[in-house]
Amino acid sequence: MKDYFHKMITGYGAFFIKICTFVLIFGICLLFSFAIVYPLWLCATHYTNLYTTLTLILFAGLVLFFTIKRSIKKYKTDSRRFVYTLIKKLILAAGIAAFFVLLFAYQRLFAFIVLAATLVLYGFVAFGLSEDRK
Repeated sequence: MKDYFHKMITGYGAFFIKICTFVLIFGICLLFSFAIVYPLWLCATHYTNLYTTLTLILFAGLVLFFTIKRSIKKYKTDSRRFVYTLIKKLILAAGIAAFFVLLFAYQRLFAFIVLAATLVLYGFVAFGLSEDRK
């Protein structure tokens, strides 16, 4: 009988520890989510210009980081092709950036003109010029 109660108490003890672990992990996740989400929400509702600017800078930084990381590998394999693809990427990046700057400045007509010009220039460079030309 003593062995039976020992197993029962051990089982309930293990169950209690698992419940406490779950509650602790849930509480930590809840605390960290609140610590991250609340300042973001506060910034997004009260300081919309700052929030938009920071979000755009973060997004552009991430895109730039991954583009540079990938481009380094391409440069090591073929430097001439790298320069050609870099020119194409710079045309697209500058055109899209100018599009959004003009769009946020409420200059929609100029924004779409810049976007169309970017696509035409990109098409000329990407499809009109040959990569193999020396």
